[in-house]
Amino acid sequence: MEQFESFDEFFRTATGRQPYPYQVRVAANGVKLPDVIDVPPGLGKTAAIVLGWLWRYLTAEPGRVPRRLVLALPMRTLTRQAISVIPQWIHALGLDDDIDVVQLVGGIGPGGHGWRRSPGKPQIIVGTVDMIMSRMLLRGYGSSRGVYPIDAGLLWNDTHLVLDETQLAPASTVTARQIAAFQRESAAVNVGLTCMSATIDQDLLSTVDNRFTSDADVIRLADSDLTPEVRLRLDAKRVVRELPIAAANPKAVAEAVVAHHRPGLTLVIVNTVATAVDVYKRLAGKKSPLGETPVILLHSRFRPVDRDEKLDELLRLNDLVVVSTQVVEAGIDLDARTLITEAAPWPSLIQRSGRCNRAGVTDDAELWWFASGKKSPYESADVEATAGALRLLENKDVSNARLLDLADDVKTSTPAIQVLRRSDFHALFDTSPDLTGNDPDISPFIRDADELDVQIAWVDFGGAGRPSSELRLPDHDHRCRARIGDVKEFLAAGKSLWLFDVAQPAWSDARWAELTSRMPVRPGQVFVIDAERGGYSAEIGLDPRSSAAVPVRAEVADDGPQGGQEPGSDGNTSDTGAIGFGGWLELDQHLEEAEAAAVSIVADLALDTELRADIVLAARLHDIGKAHPLWQNALQQTATMPDRDKVWAKSPGHGRLVYGDGITSFRHELASVALLDSSHADLLVSAHDRDLVRYLIAAHHGKLRVQIRDDSGDESRVLGLSPGPITVPAILGEQPRVATIDLEPFLVVSDETEVWADMVDRLLGRYGPFRLAYFEALVRIADWNASALHEGRRTHD
Repeated sequence: MEQFESFDEFFRTATGRQPYPYQVRVAANGVKLPDVIDVPPGLGKTAAIVLGWLWRYLTAEPGRVPRRLVLALPMRTLTRQAISVIPQWIHALGLDDDIDVVQLVGGIGPGGHGWRRSPGKPQIIVGTVDMIMSRMLLRGYGSSRGVYPIDAGLLWNDTHLVLDETQLAPASTVTARQIAAFQRESAAVNVGLTCMSATIDQDLLSTVDNRFTSDADVIRLADSDLTPEVRLRLDAKRVVRELPIAAANPKAVAEAVVAHHRPGLTLVIVNTVATAVDVYKRLAGKKSPLGETPVILLHSRFRPVDRDEKLDELLRLNDLVVVSTQVVEAGIDLDARTLITEAAPWPSLIQRSGRCNRAGVTDDAELWWFASGKKSPYESADVEATAGALRLLENKDVSNARLLDLADDVKTSTPAIQVLRRSDFHALFDTSPDLTGNDPDISPFIRDADELDVQIAWVDFGGAGRPSSELRLPDHDHRCRARIGDVKEFLAAGKSLWLFDVAQPAWSDARWAELTSRMPVRPGQVFVIDAERGGYSAEIGLDPRSSAAVPVRAEVADDGPQGGQEPGSDGNTSDTGAIGFGGWLELDQHLEEAEAAAVSIVADLALDTELRADIVLAARLHDIGKAHPLWQNALQQTATMPDRDKVWAKSPGHGRLVYGDGITSFRHELASVALLDSSHADLLVSAHDRDLVRYLIAAHHGKLRVQIRDDSGDESRVLGLSPGPITVPAILGEQPRVATIDLEPFLVVSDETEVWADMVDRLLGRYGPFRLAYFEALVRIADWNASALHEGRRTHD
């Protein structure tokens, strides 16, 4: 890496310009990144936090600065801009090979689960708040249950979380502040939290367990920041005038656009998608009242690939009209000569105003506003307060600095938010479903109820009427976000939606289930629909009642039907991850390679020597349960073996493992613990915390964690494991042994020994949920990386 004399030089190399003084303070002041960045729009908060973190990481002593920076944004349009500029900065600094930049939206990243595979490498992860916060609540939207603790463990530790535009994500802001308090209490590894906005609401930051006090590190503009360039932006004027439009009438709004558009950009912002679409239809088309002036529609219900094309077109044109919803309030660098906006709460109005004469170089900018409609998503009192304040500014030249100064005087309600309490959070650590098969509802801790989204993808069913079992989802750019209410409209219009069931194994014919009106719809779910049935257009966006066929533009994702969140075995209910491999792989070789992978992973992490050793030991022993005769016999039936006298970990076979004797599921990780409790107990002699190693081995597929539950009804076994003696073949250089399996520790209750749930409770008391999940993640990743050594090649002929 090139050596830089100062942060100024570092910043200038990355961005091509000199940093503002506040950006230097973010990078240099104090021992950590600030708690809050409260800076007006358009002054580079993203550059301040990203390059500030990177400078600290590269110049501080190892282990002092978290190696992951996670930027959580309320809308995907914001992630688009961030993910486009951050890699440019990294490249300009010559750090392409040193820093990974990852996008996490819709449950996937461009490299599938690859972002998880290198916990020791510094990363910048850019994602939407629902994708980030759901993972920090152990219920990652779009992920399978098996990886819930892995994502949480990584995002909980060695990570600095940044919530940007907090005014657009109040529930997630409160939840993040609560989690930060719990992290401090439980000694999570090297973490931090920064909240950013031009309109910070301190009521959101002051939560029941994490009060916002006067000693918080808050970065605001100081006199030294008021350079001529900053002054030009802050003092940029626009004349405020009211339009005589009642209830956001689309016809009247369209007429106002025609009357007030002048050469340049006219930006129209309304509060609902329905109003935006109606206004657009009145302005666009062959007989447009605007003549040759292009009209572009923007809202949140487009496939990203279509919306990105619209944004690209917008940036190319000089004279146009953009009709939009709140999606342009932040993150999109627009500079309108004329702004026509529906009244909205004051923080939103400030963001909208910041898109009018943004650079301060237009001397005749106009801000026209009109009263809000009845279906506005905002509190009516807040919107009325904004209207009252704007009327006092009628016909005045107003700067954004002036609007910011009025923020304390204009009523803005603090939304009613369900606060994540300590008991709620601790209950989420157990990722097992309840007895009905459902999960706790985490959505109130992430977004308001009317903001919860699913995704819909249009695919070619080939005339079959339903998706084939081999159908792979289009990638995220070709999926459209939809409200849960939109899903109901699709069903009401007679359009079938199909849901991929990540719990079904690859051999099952039931991988796709047709959604019915009685089935629950949960945030983050991904549905497919036959493109011939319609429901969408690239011009208008989501339209459940449209019958026109939808063009299928997407190639299937490279990383599988689930979107590549994790290796296939983690999406299966049965222990089938060992088949369909590149070739036969011996168990000893896999265990040795997992051990080596764990050594490599923990080498650079800020962990005690004893913890590192126990994590490595867990990786070495994690799969010894595969030596159980029942599991070996099942694996050996899947394909022709090169040598029946060897003990195998993986097979190139197909289908599923068949155990016989009525056993439908056999968990090898439970067998691993049982063997270590019996014949192979000597392998745990070197453990510094024997129970921690046992737990990490049992939890390495994310299925046997807080409780061991067998719903088969067979009281003689636990997850296929029977009590009594078995002969275990030679593994890890040892001779064959006879093991006597004892199921008592794995029962729900016992009068004779400590049961599993009680042991886990002790571990949680010792390490806390954050570190325990982190240790799980490291063992799991070692297993993944060891298996990845053999991807694409056969290990035996």
